[in-house]
Amino acid sequence: MNFEAVGLNEKEWKSLQERLGRLPTETELQMIGVMWSEHCSYKSSKRYLKKLITSGKAVLQGPGENAGLVELDAKRAIAFKVESHNHPSFVEPFQGAATGVGGILRDIFTMGARPIAVANYLRFGELNQAKHQFLLDGVVSGIAHYGNCIGIPTLGGEVKTDSCYNGNILVNVFALGIVERDRIFKSATAKPGLSIMIWGAKTGRDGIHGASLLASSDFSEDNSGDGQKIRVQVGDPFKEKCLMEATLDAMNELSADLIAIQDMGAAGITSSTTEIAYKSNVGMSIELERVPTREPGMKPFELLLSESQERMLAVVNPGSEQKFKALLEKWGCDAEVIGRTIEGDRLVMTFNGETVVDLPVQKLMDPPDADLPPPDWTYPDVPSEIPLPSSKDVKDWEVLKLLLALPSISSKKEIFERYDSTVGGRTLLGPGHDAAVLWVGATESDLTGVAFKGSCNEHWNSFDPRKGMALSFATNIRSLACVGAAPLAYTDGVNLSSPKKSSTAGALSLGVDGMNDAARIFETPCISGNVSLYNQTLLADGAVDIAPTIFTVAVGKIQDVRKVRPSVFQKIGSEVWMIESFAPTSQEPPRGSAYLRILGLKISGVPAFDLEAEKRLQMFLLKAHQEEMFLSLRTVSEGGLAVSLAKACFGNYDRGIFGFEGDLLKFQQRRDSLLYGEAGGRVIVELDPAKRSDLIRFSMESKVQAKRLGSVTSSGVFEIKPFLSGKVDELFASWTETFR
Repeated sequence: MNFEAVGLNEKEWKSLQERLGRLPTETELQMIGVMWSEHCSYKSSKRYLKKLITSGKAVLQGPGENAGLVELDAKRAIAFKVESHNHPSFVEPFQGAATGVGGILRDIFTMGARPIAVANYLRFGELNQAKHQFLLDGVVSGIAHYGNCIGIPTLGGEVKTDSCYNGNILVNVFALGIVERDRIFKSATAKPGLSIMIWGAKTGRDGIHGASLLASSDFSEDNSGDGQKIRVQVGDPFKEKCLMEATLDAMNELSADLIAIQDMGAAGITSSTTEIAYKSNVGMSIELERVPTREPGMKPFELLLSESQERMLAVVNPGSEQKFKALLEKWGCDAEVIGRTIEGDRLVMTFNGETVVDLPVQKLMDPPDADLPPPDWTYPDVPSEIPLPSSKDVKDWEVLKLLLALPSISSKKEIFERYDSTVGGRTLLGPGHDAAVLWVGATESDLTGVAFKGSCNEHWNSFDPRKGMALSFATNIRSLACVGAAPLAYTDGVNLSSPKKSSTAGALSLGVDGMNDAARIFETPCISGNVSLYNQTLLADGAVDIAPTIFTVAVGKIQDVRKVRPSVFQKIGSEVWMIESFAPTSQEPPRGSAYLRILGLKISGVPAFDLEAEKRLQMFLLKAHQEEMFLSLRTVSEGGLAVSLAKACFGNYDRGIFGFEGDLLKFQQRRDSLLYGEAGGRVIVELDPAKRSDLIRFSMESKVQAKRLGSVTSSGVFEIKPFLSGKVDELFASWTETFR
């Protein structure tokens, strides 16, 4: 048998034979190849992920189910998770990205939650390459098509570019839903003697070995093209809409008879049957010929490995099958009983009366430990000193325009307008603001809101994954605080290169430590996540790895959505202040900044930050929101203070453009660090002059510094004395030109 053809190595092949006490059948070998793939088993990453802080006072369900759950109130919970679809999206961008959205939505409504928002976190190669213009358009089109058709708002995310993604783009998708706490469903609750049903779309041949031979393999110049398209799933958002409504309807009407449920994602029937059997400690007897198909002559291994979308596996009480069928058929979903749960741990599958699979699930779910090098991380050399460029050599006005035009900073209007961000009527703040905000009141008088913010700065992680992840995490929490949201928990999306490299293990180990450092301070545990490895491209002259790209998306609760404030200026004549909880030394260079990268210093460290200071700032902002102290708030992040002030001037695209007049001469700090530094612990706020004394008093009580920067004007001029002066229109043009 060719075990390498299904992704197994010699050690795994020997272990499989020892556990079975025999050779596997061809169908069993195909199944094990998928079950033991990196994508399905996390065999290289779980040893590090076990260190994550996953418990907290709001946590109802941590990692291990389709999605994590946190308490929203006494009767409801929030379900959320991140998933990746990187390799499929590189091979076939439209379907790869579309089915990524479909998959994460199923994770949410499989828990019983109705999805109410999605977001996407994307990385592309250099956009001056036609290939990446094509990939960008295809990915955005796929996300828009699926989300818009199913009627769930897309509320933001990130789009960045770098040459390290030229051979390996990243498509990470986040979804969030609300569930009644007495209607939560899981996959670990099956018992012997129950019926097993499959429902949704029919099964085809698309996506076979997508988890093992596409998602769990390196790309090379030879294997990333058309030949891999057969491993990419094909999605149908209209079928997903019917599946979602049918499943939620069944959960409501037939909840007493629905015992366990599992989405069919990666590895299809193989993963859904083995996961329910393993988690519930039951066996299963499956008749594969009963699986509804859309293609004739499908073989057992094709039925088992197909990743056809829009399908569910459910365990129901005997005698209730016809009730489920009737309800599902009302929604246009196929439904069929394909087997039953049995005592023991055997997974027995037959095809037209012939046994093709007979596996001991408990013995086989965990592959042998991967032989990996110990984690190691080499910190890149950085200059001990970075000279301050003279104003003659570096023209600040031109620098600001260059920063505003960077893909990571520039306007994503042309992308976000392809997504429906308001469908459902819950959106308060959508794309372009510090955090996405939705009203989730159970009644018209209930003012509860939910906010989320996700990010990653892979440049910081390329220098120090621990510090980089801690600062990115703190930035998310700061953004939530800017809209008045107290964090509940977070989900992570880990994207790294080959696990066979010690540097990959080092990045993951340090990254987990960094997330934990911040999670302890902010009391914000991890409740779900995803790992995508093998994000590297093998070229004739060596491998090109992506930077360590670990997204975290933090979710928070807002008590009163009427107090939410936007991140753009609101009123001419108002004052602009900077709230600062941590001040680097006056001569500290702007390490890790986009400013230094455009000057050619790509590896320059991680900006200075202090997590305890960030916590003080968070508490100050949450209290200030309760007092309705500010008109707008914006965190100082990528690009630094000058970029944040400029973007605050631009307003919402249909509201005109404000001006800003400020004087920073009194600030005793290096010019480049003052204008473009990305140190943590800073937020710019807009307030009515009548509240100035309240701000000063409140900031002193909270042990943060309040520094006046200037005023909002109607002049159409952006001026920071003595460094910058010019028309806001000119800055706006730079900001909006990149994705036009």
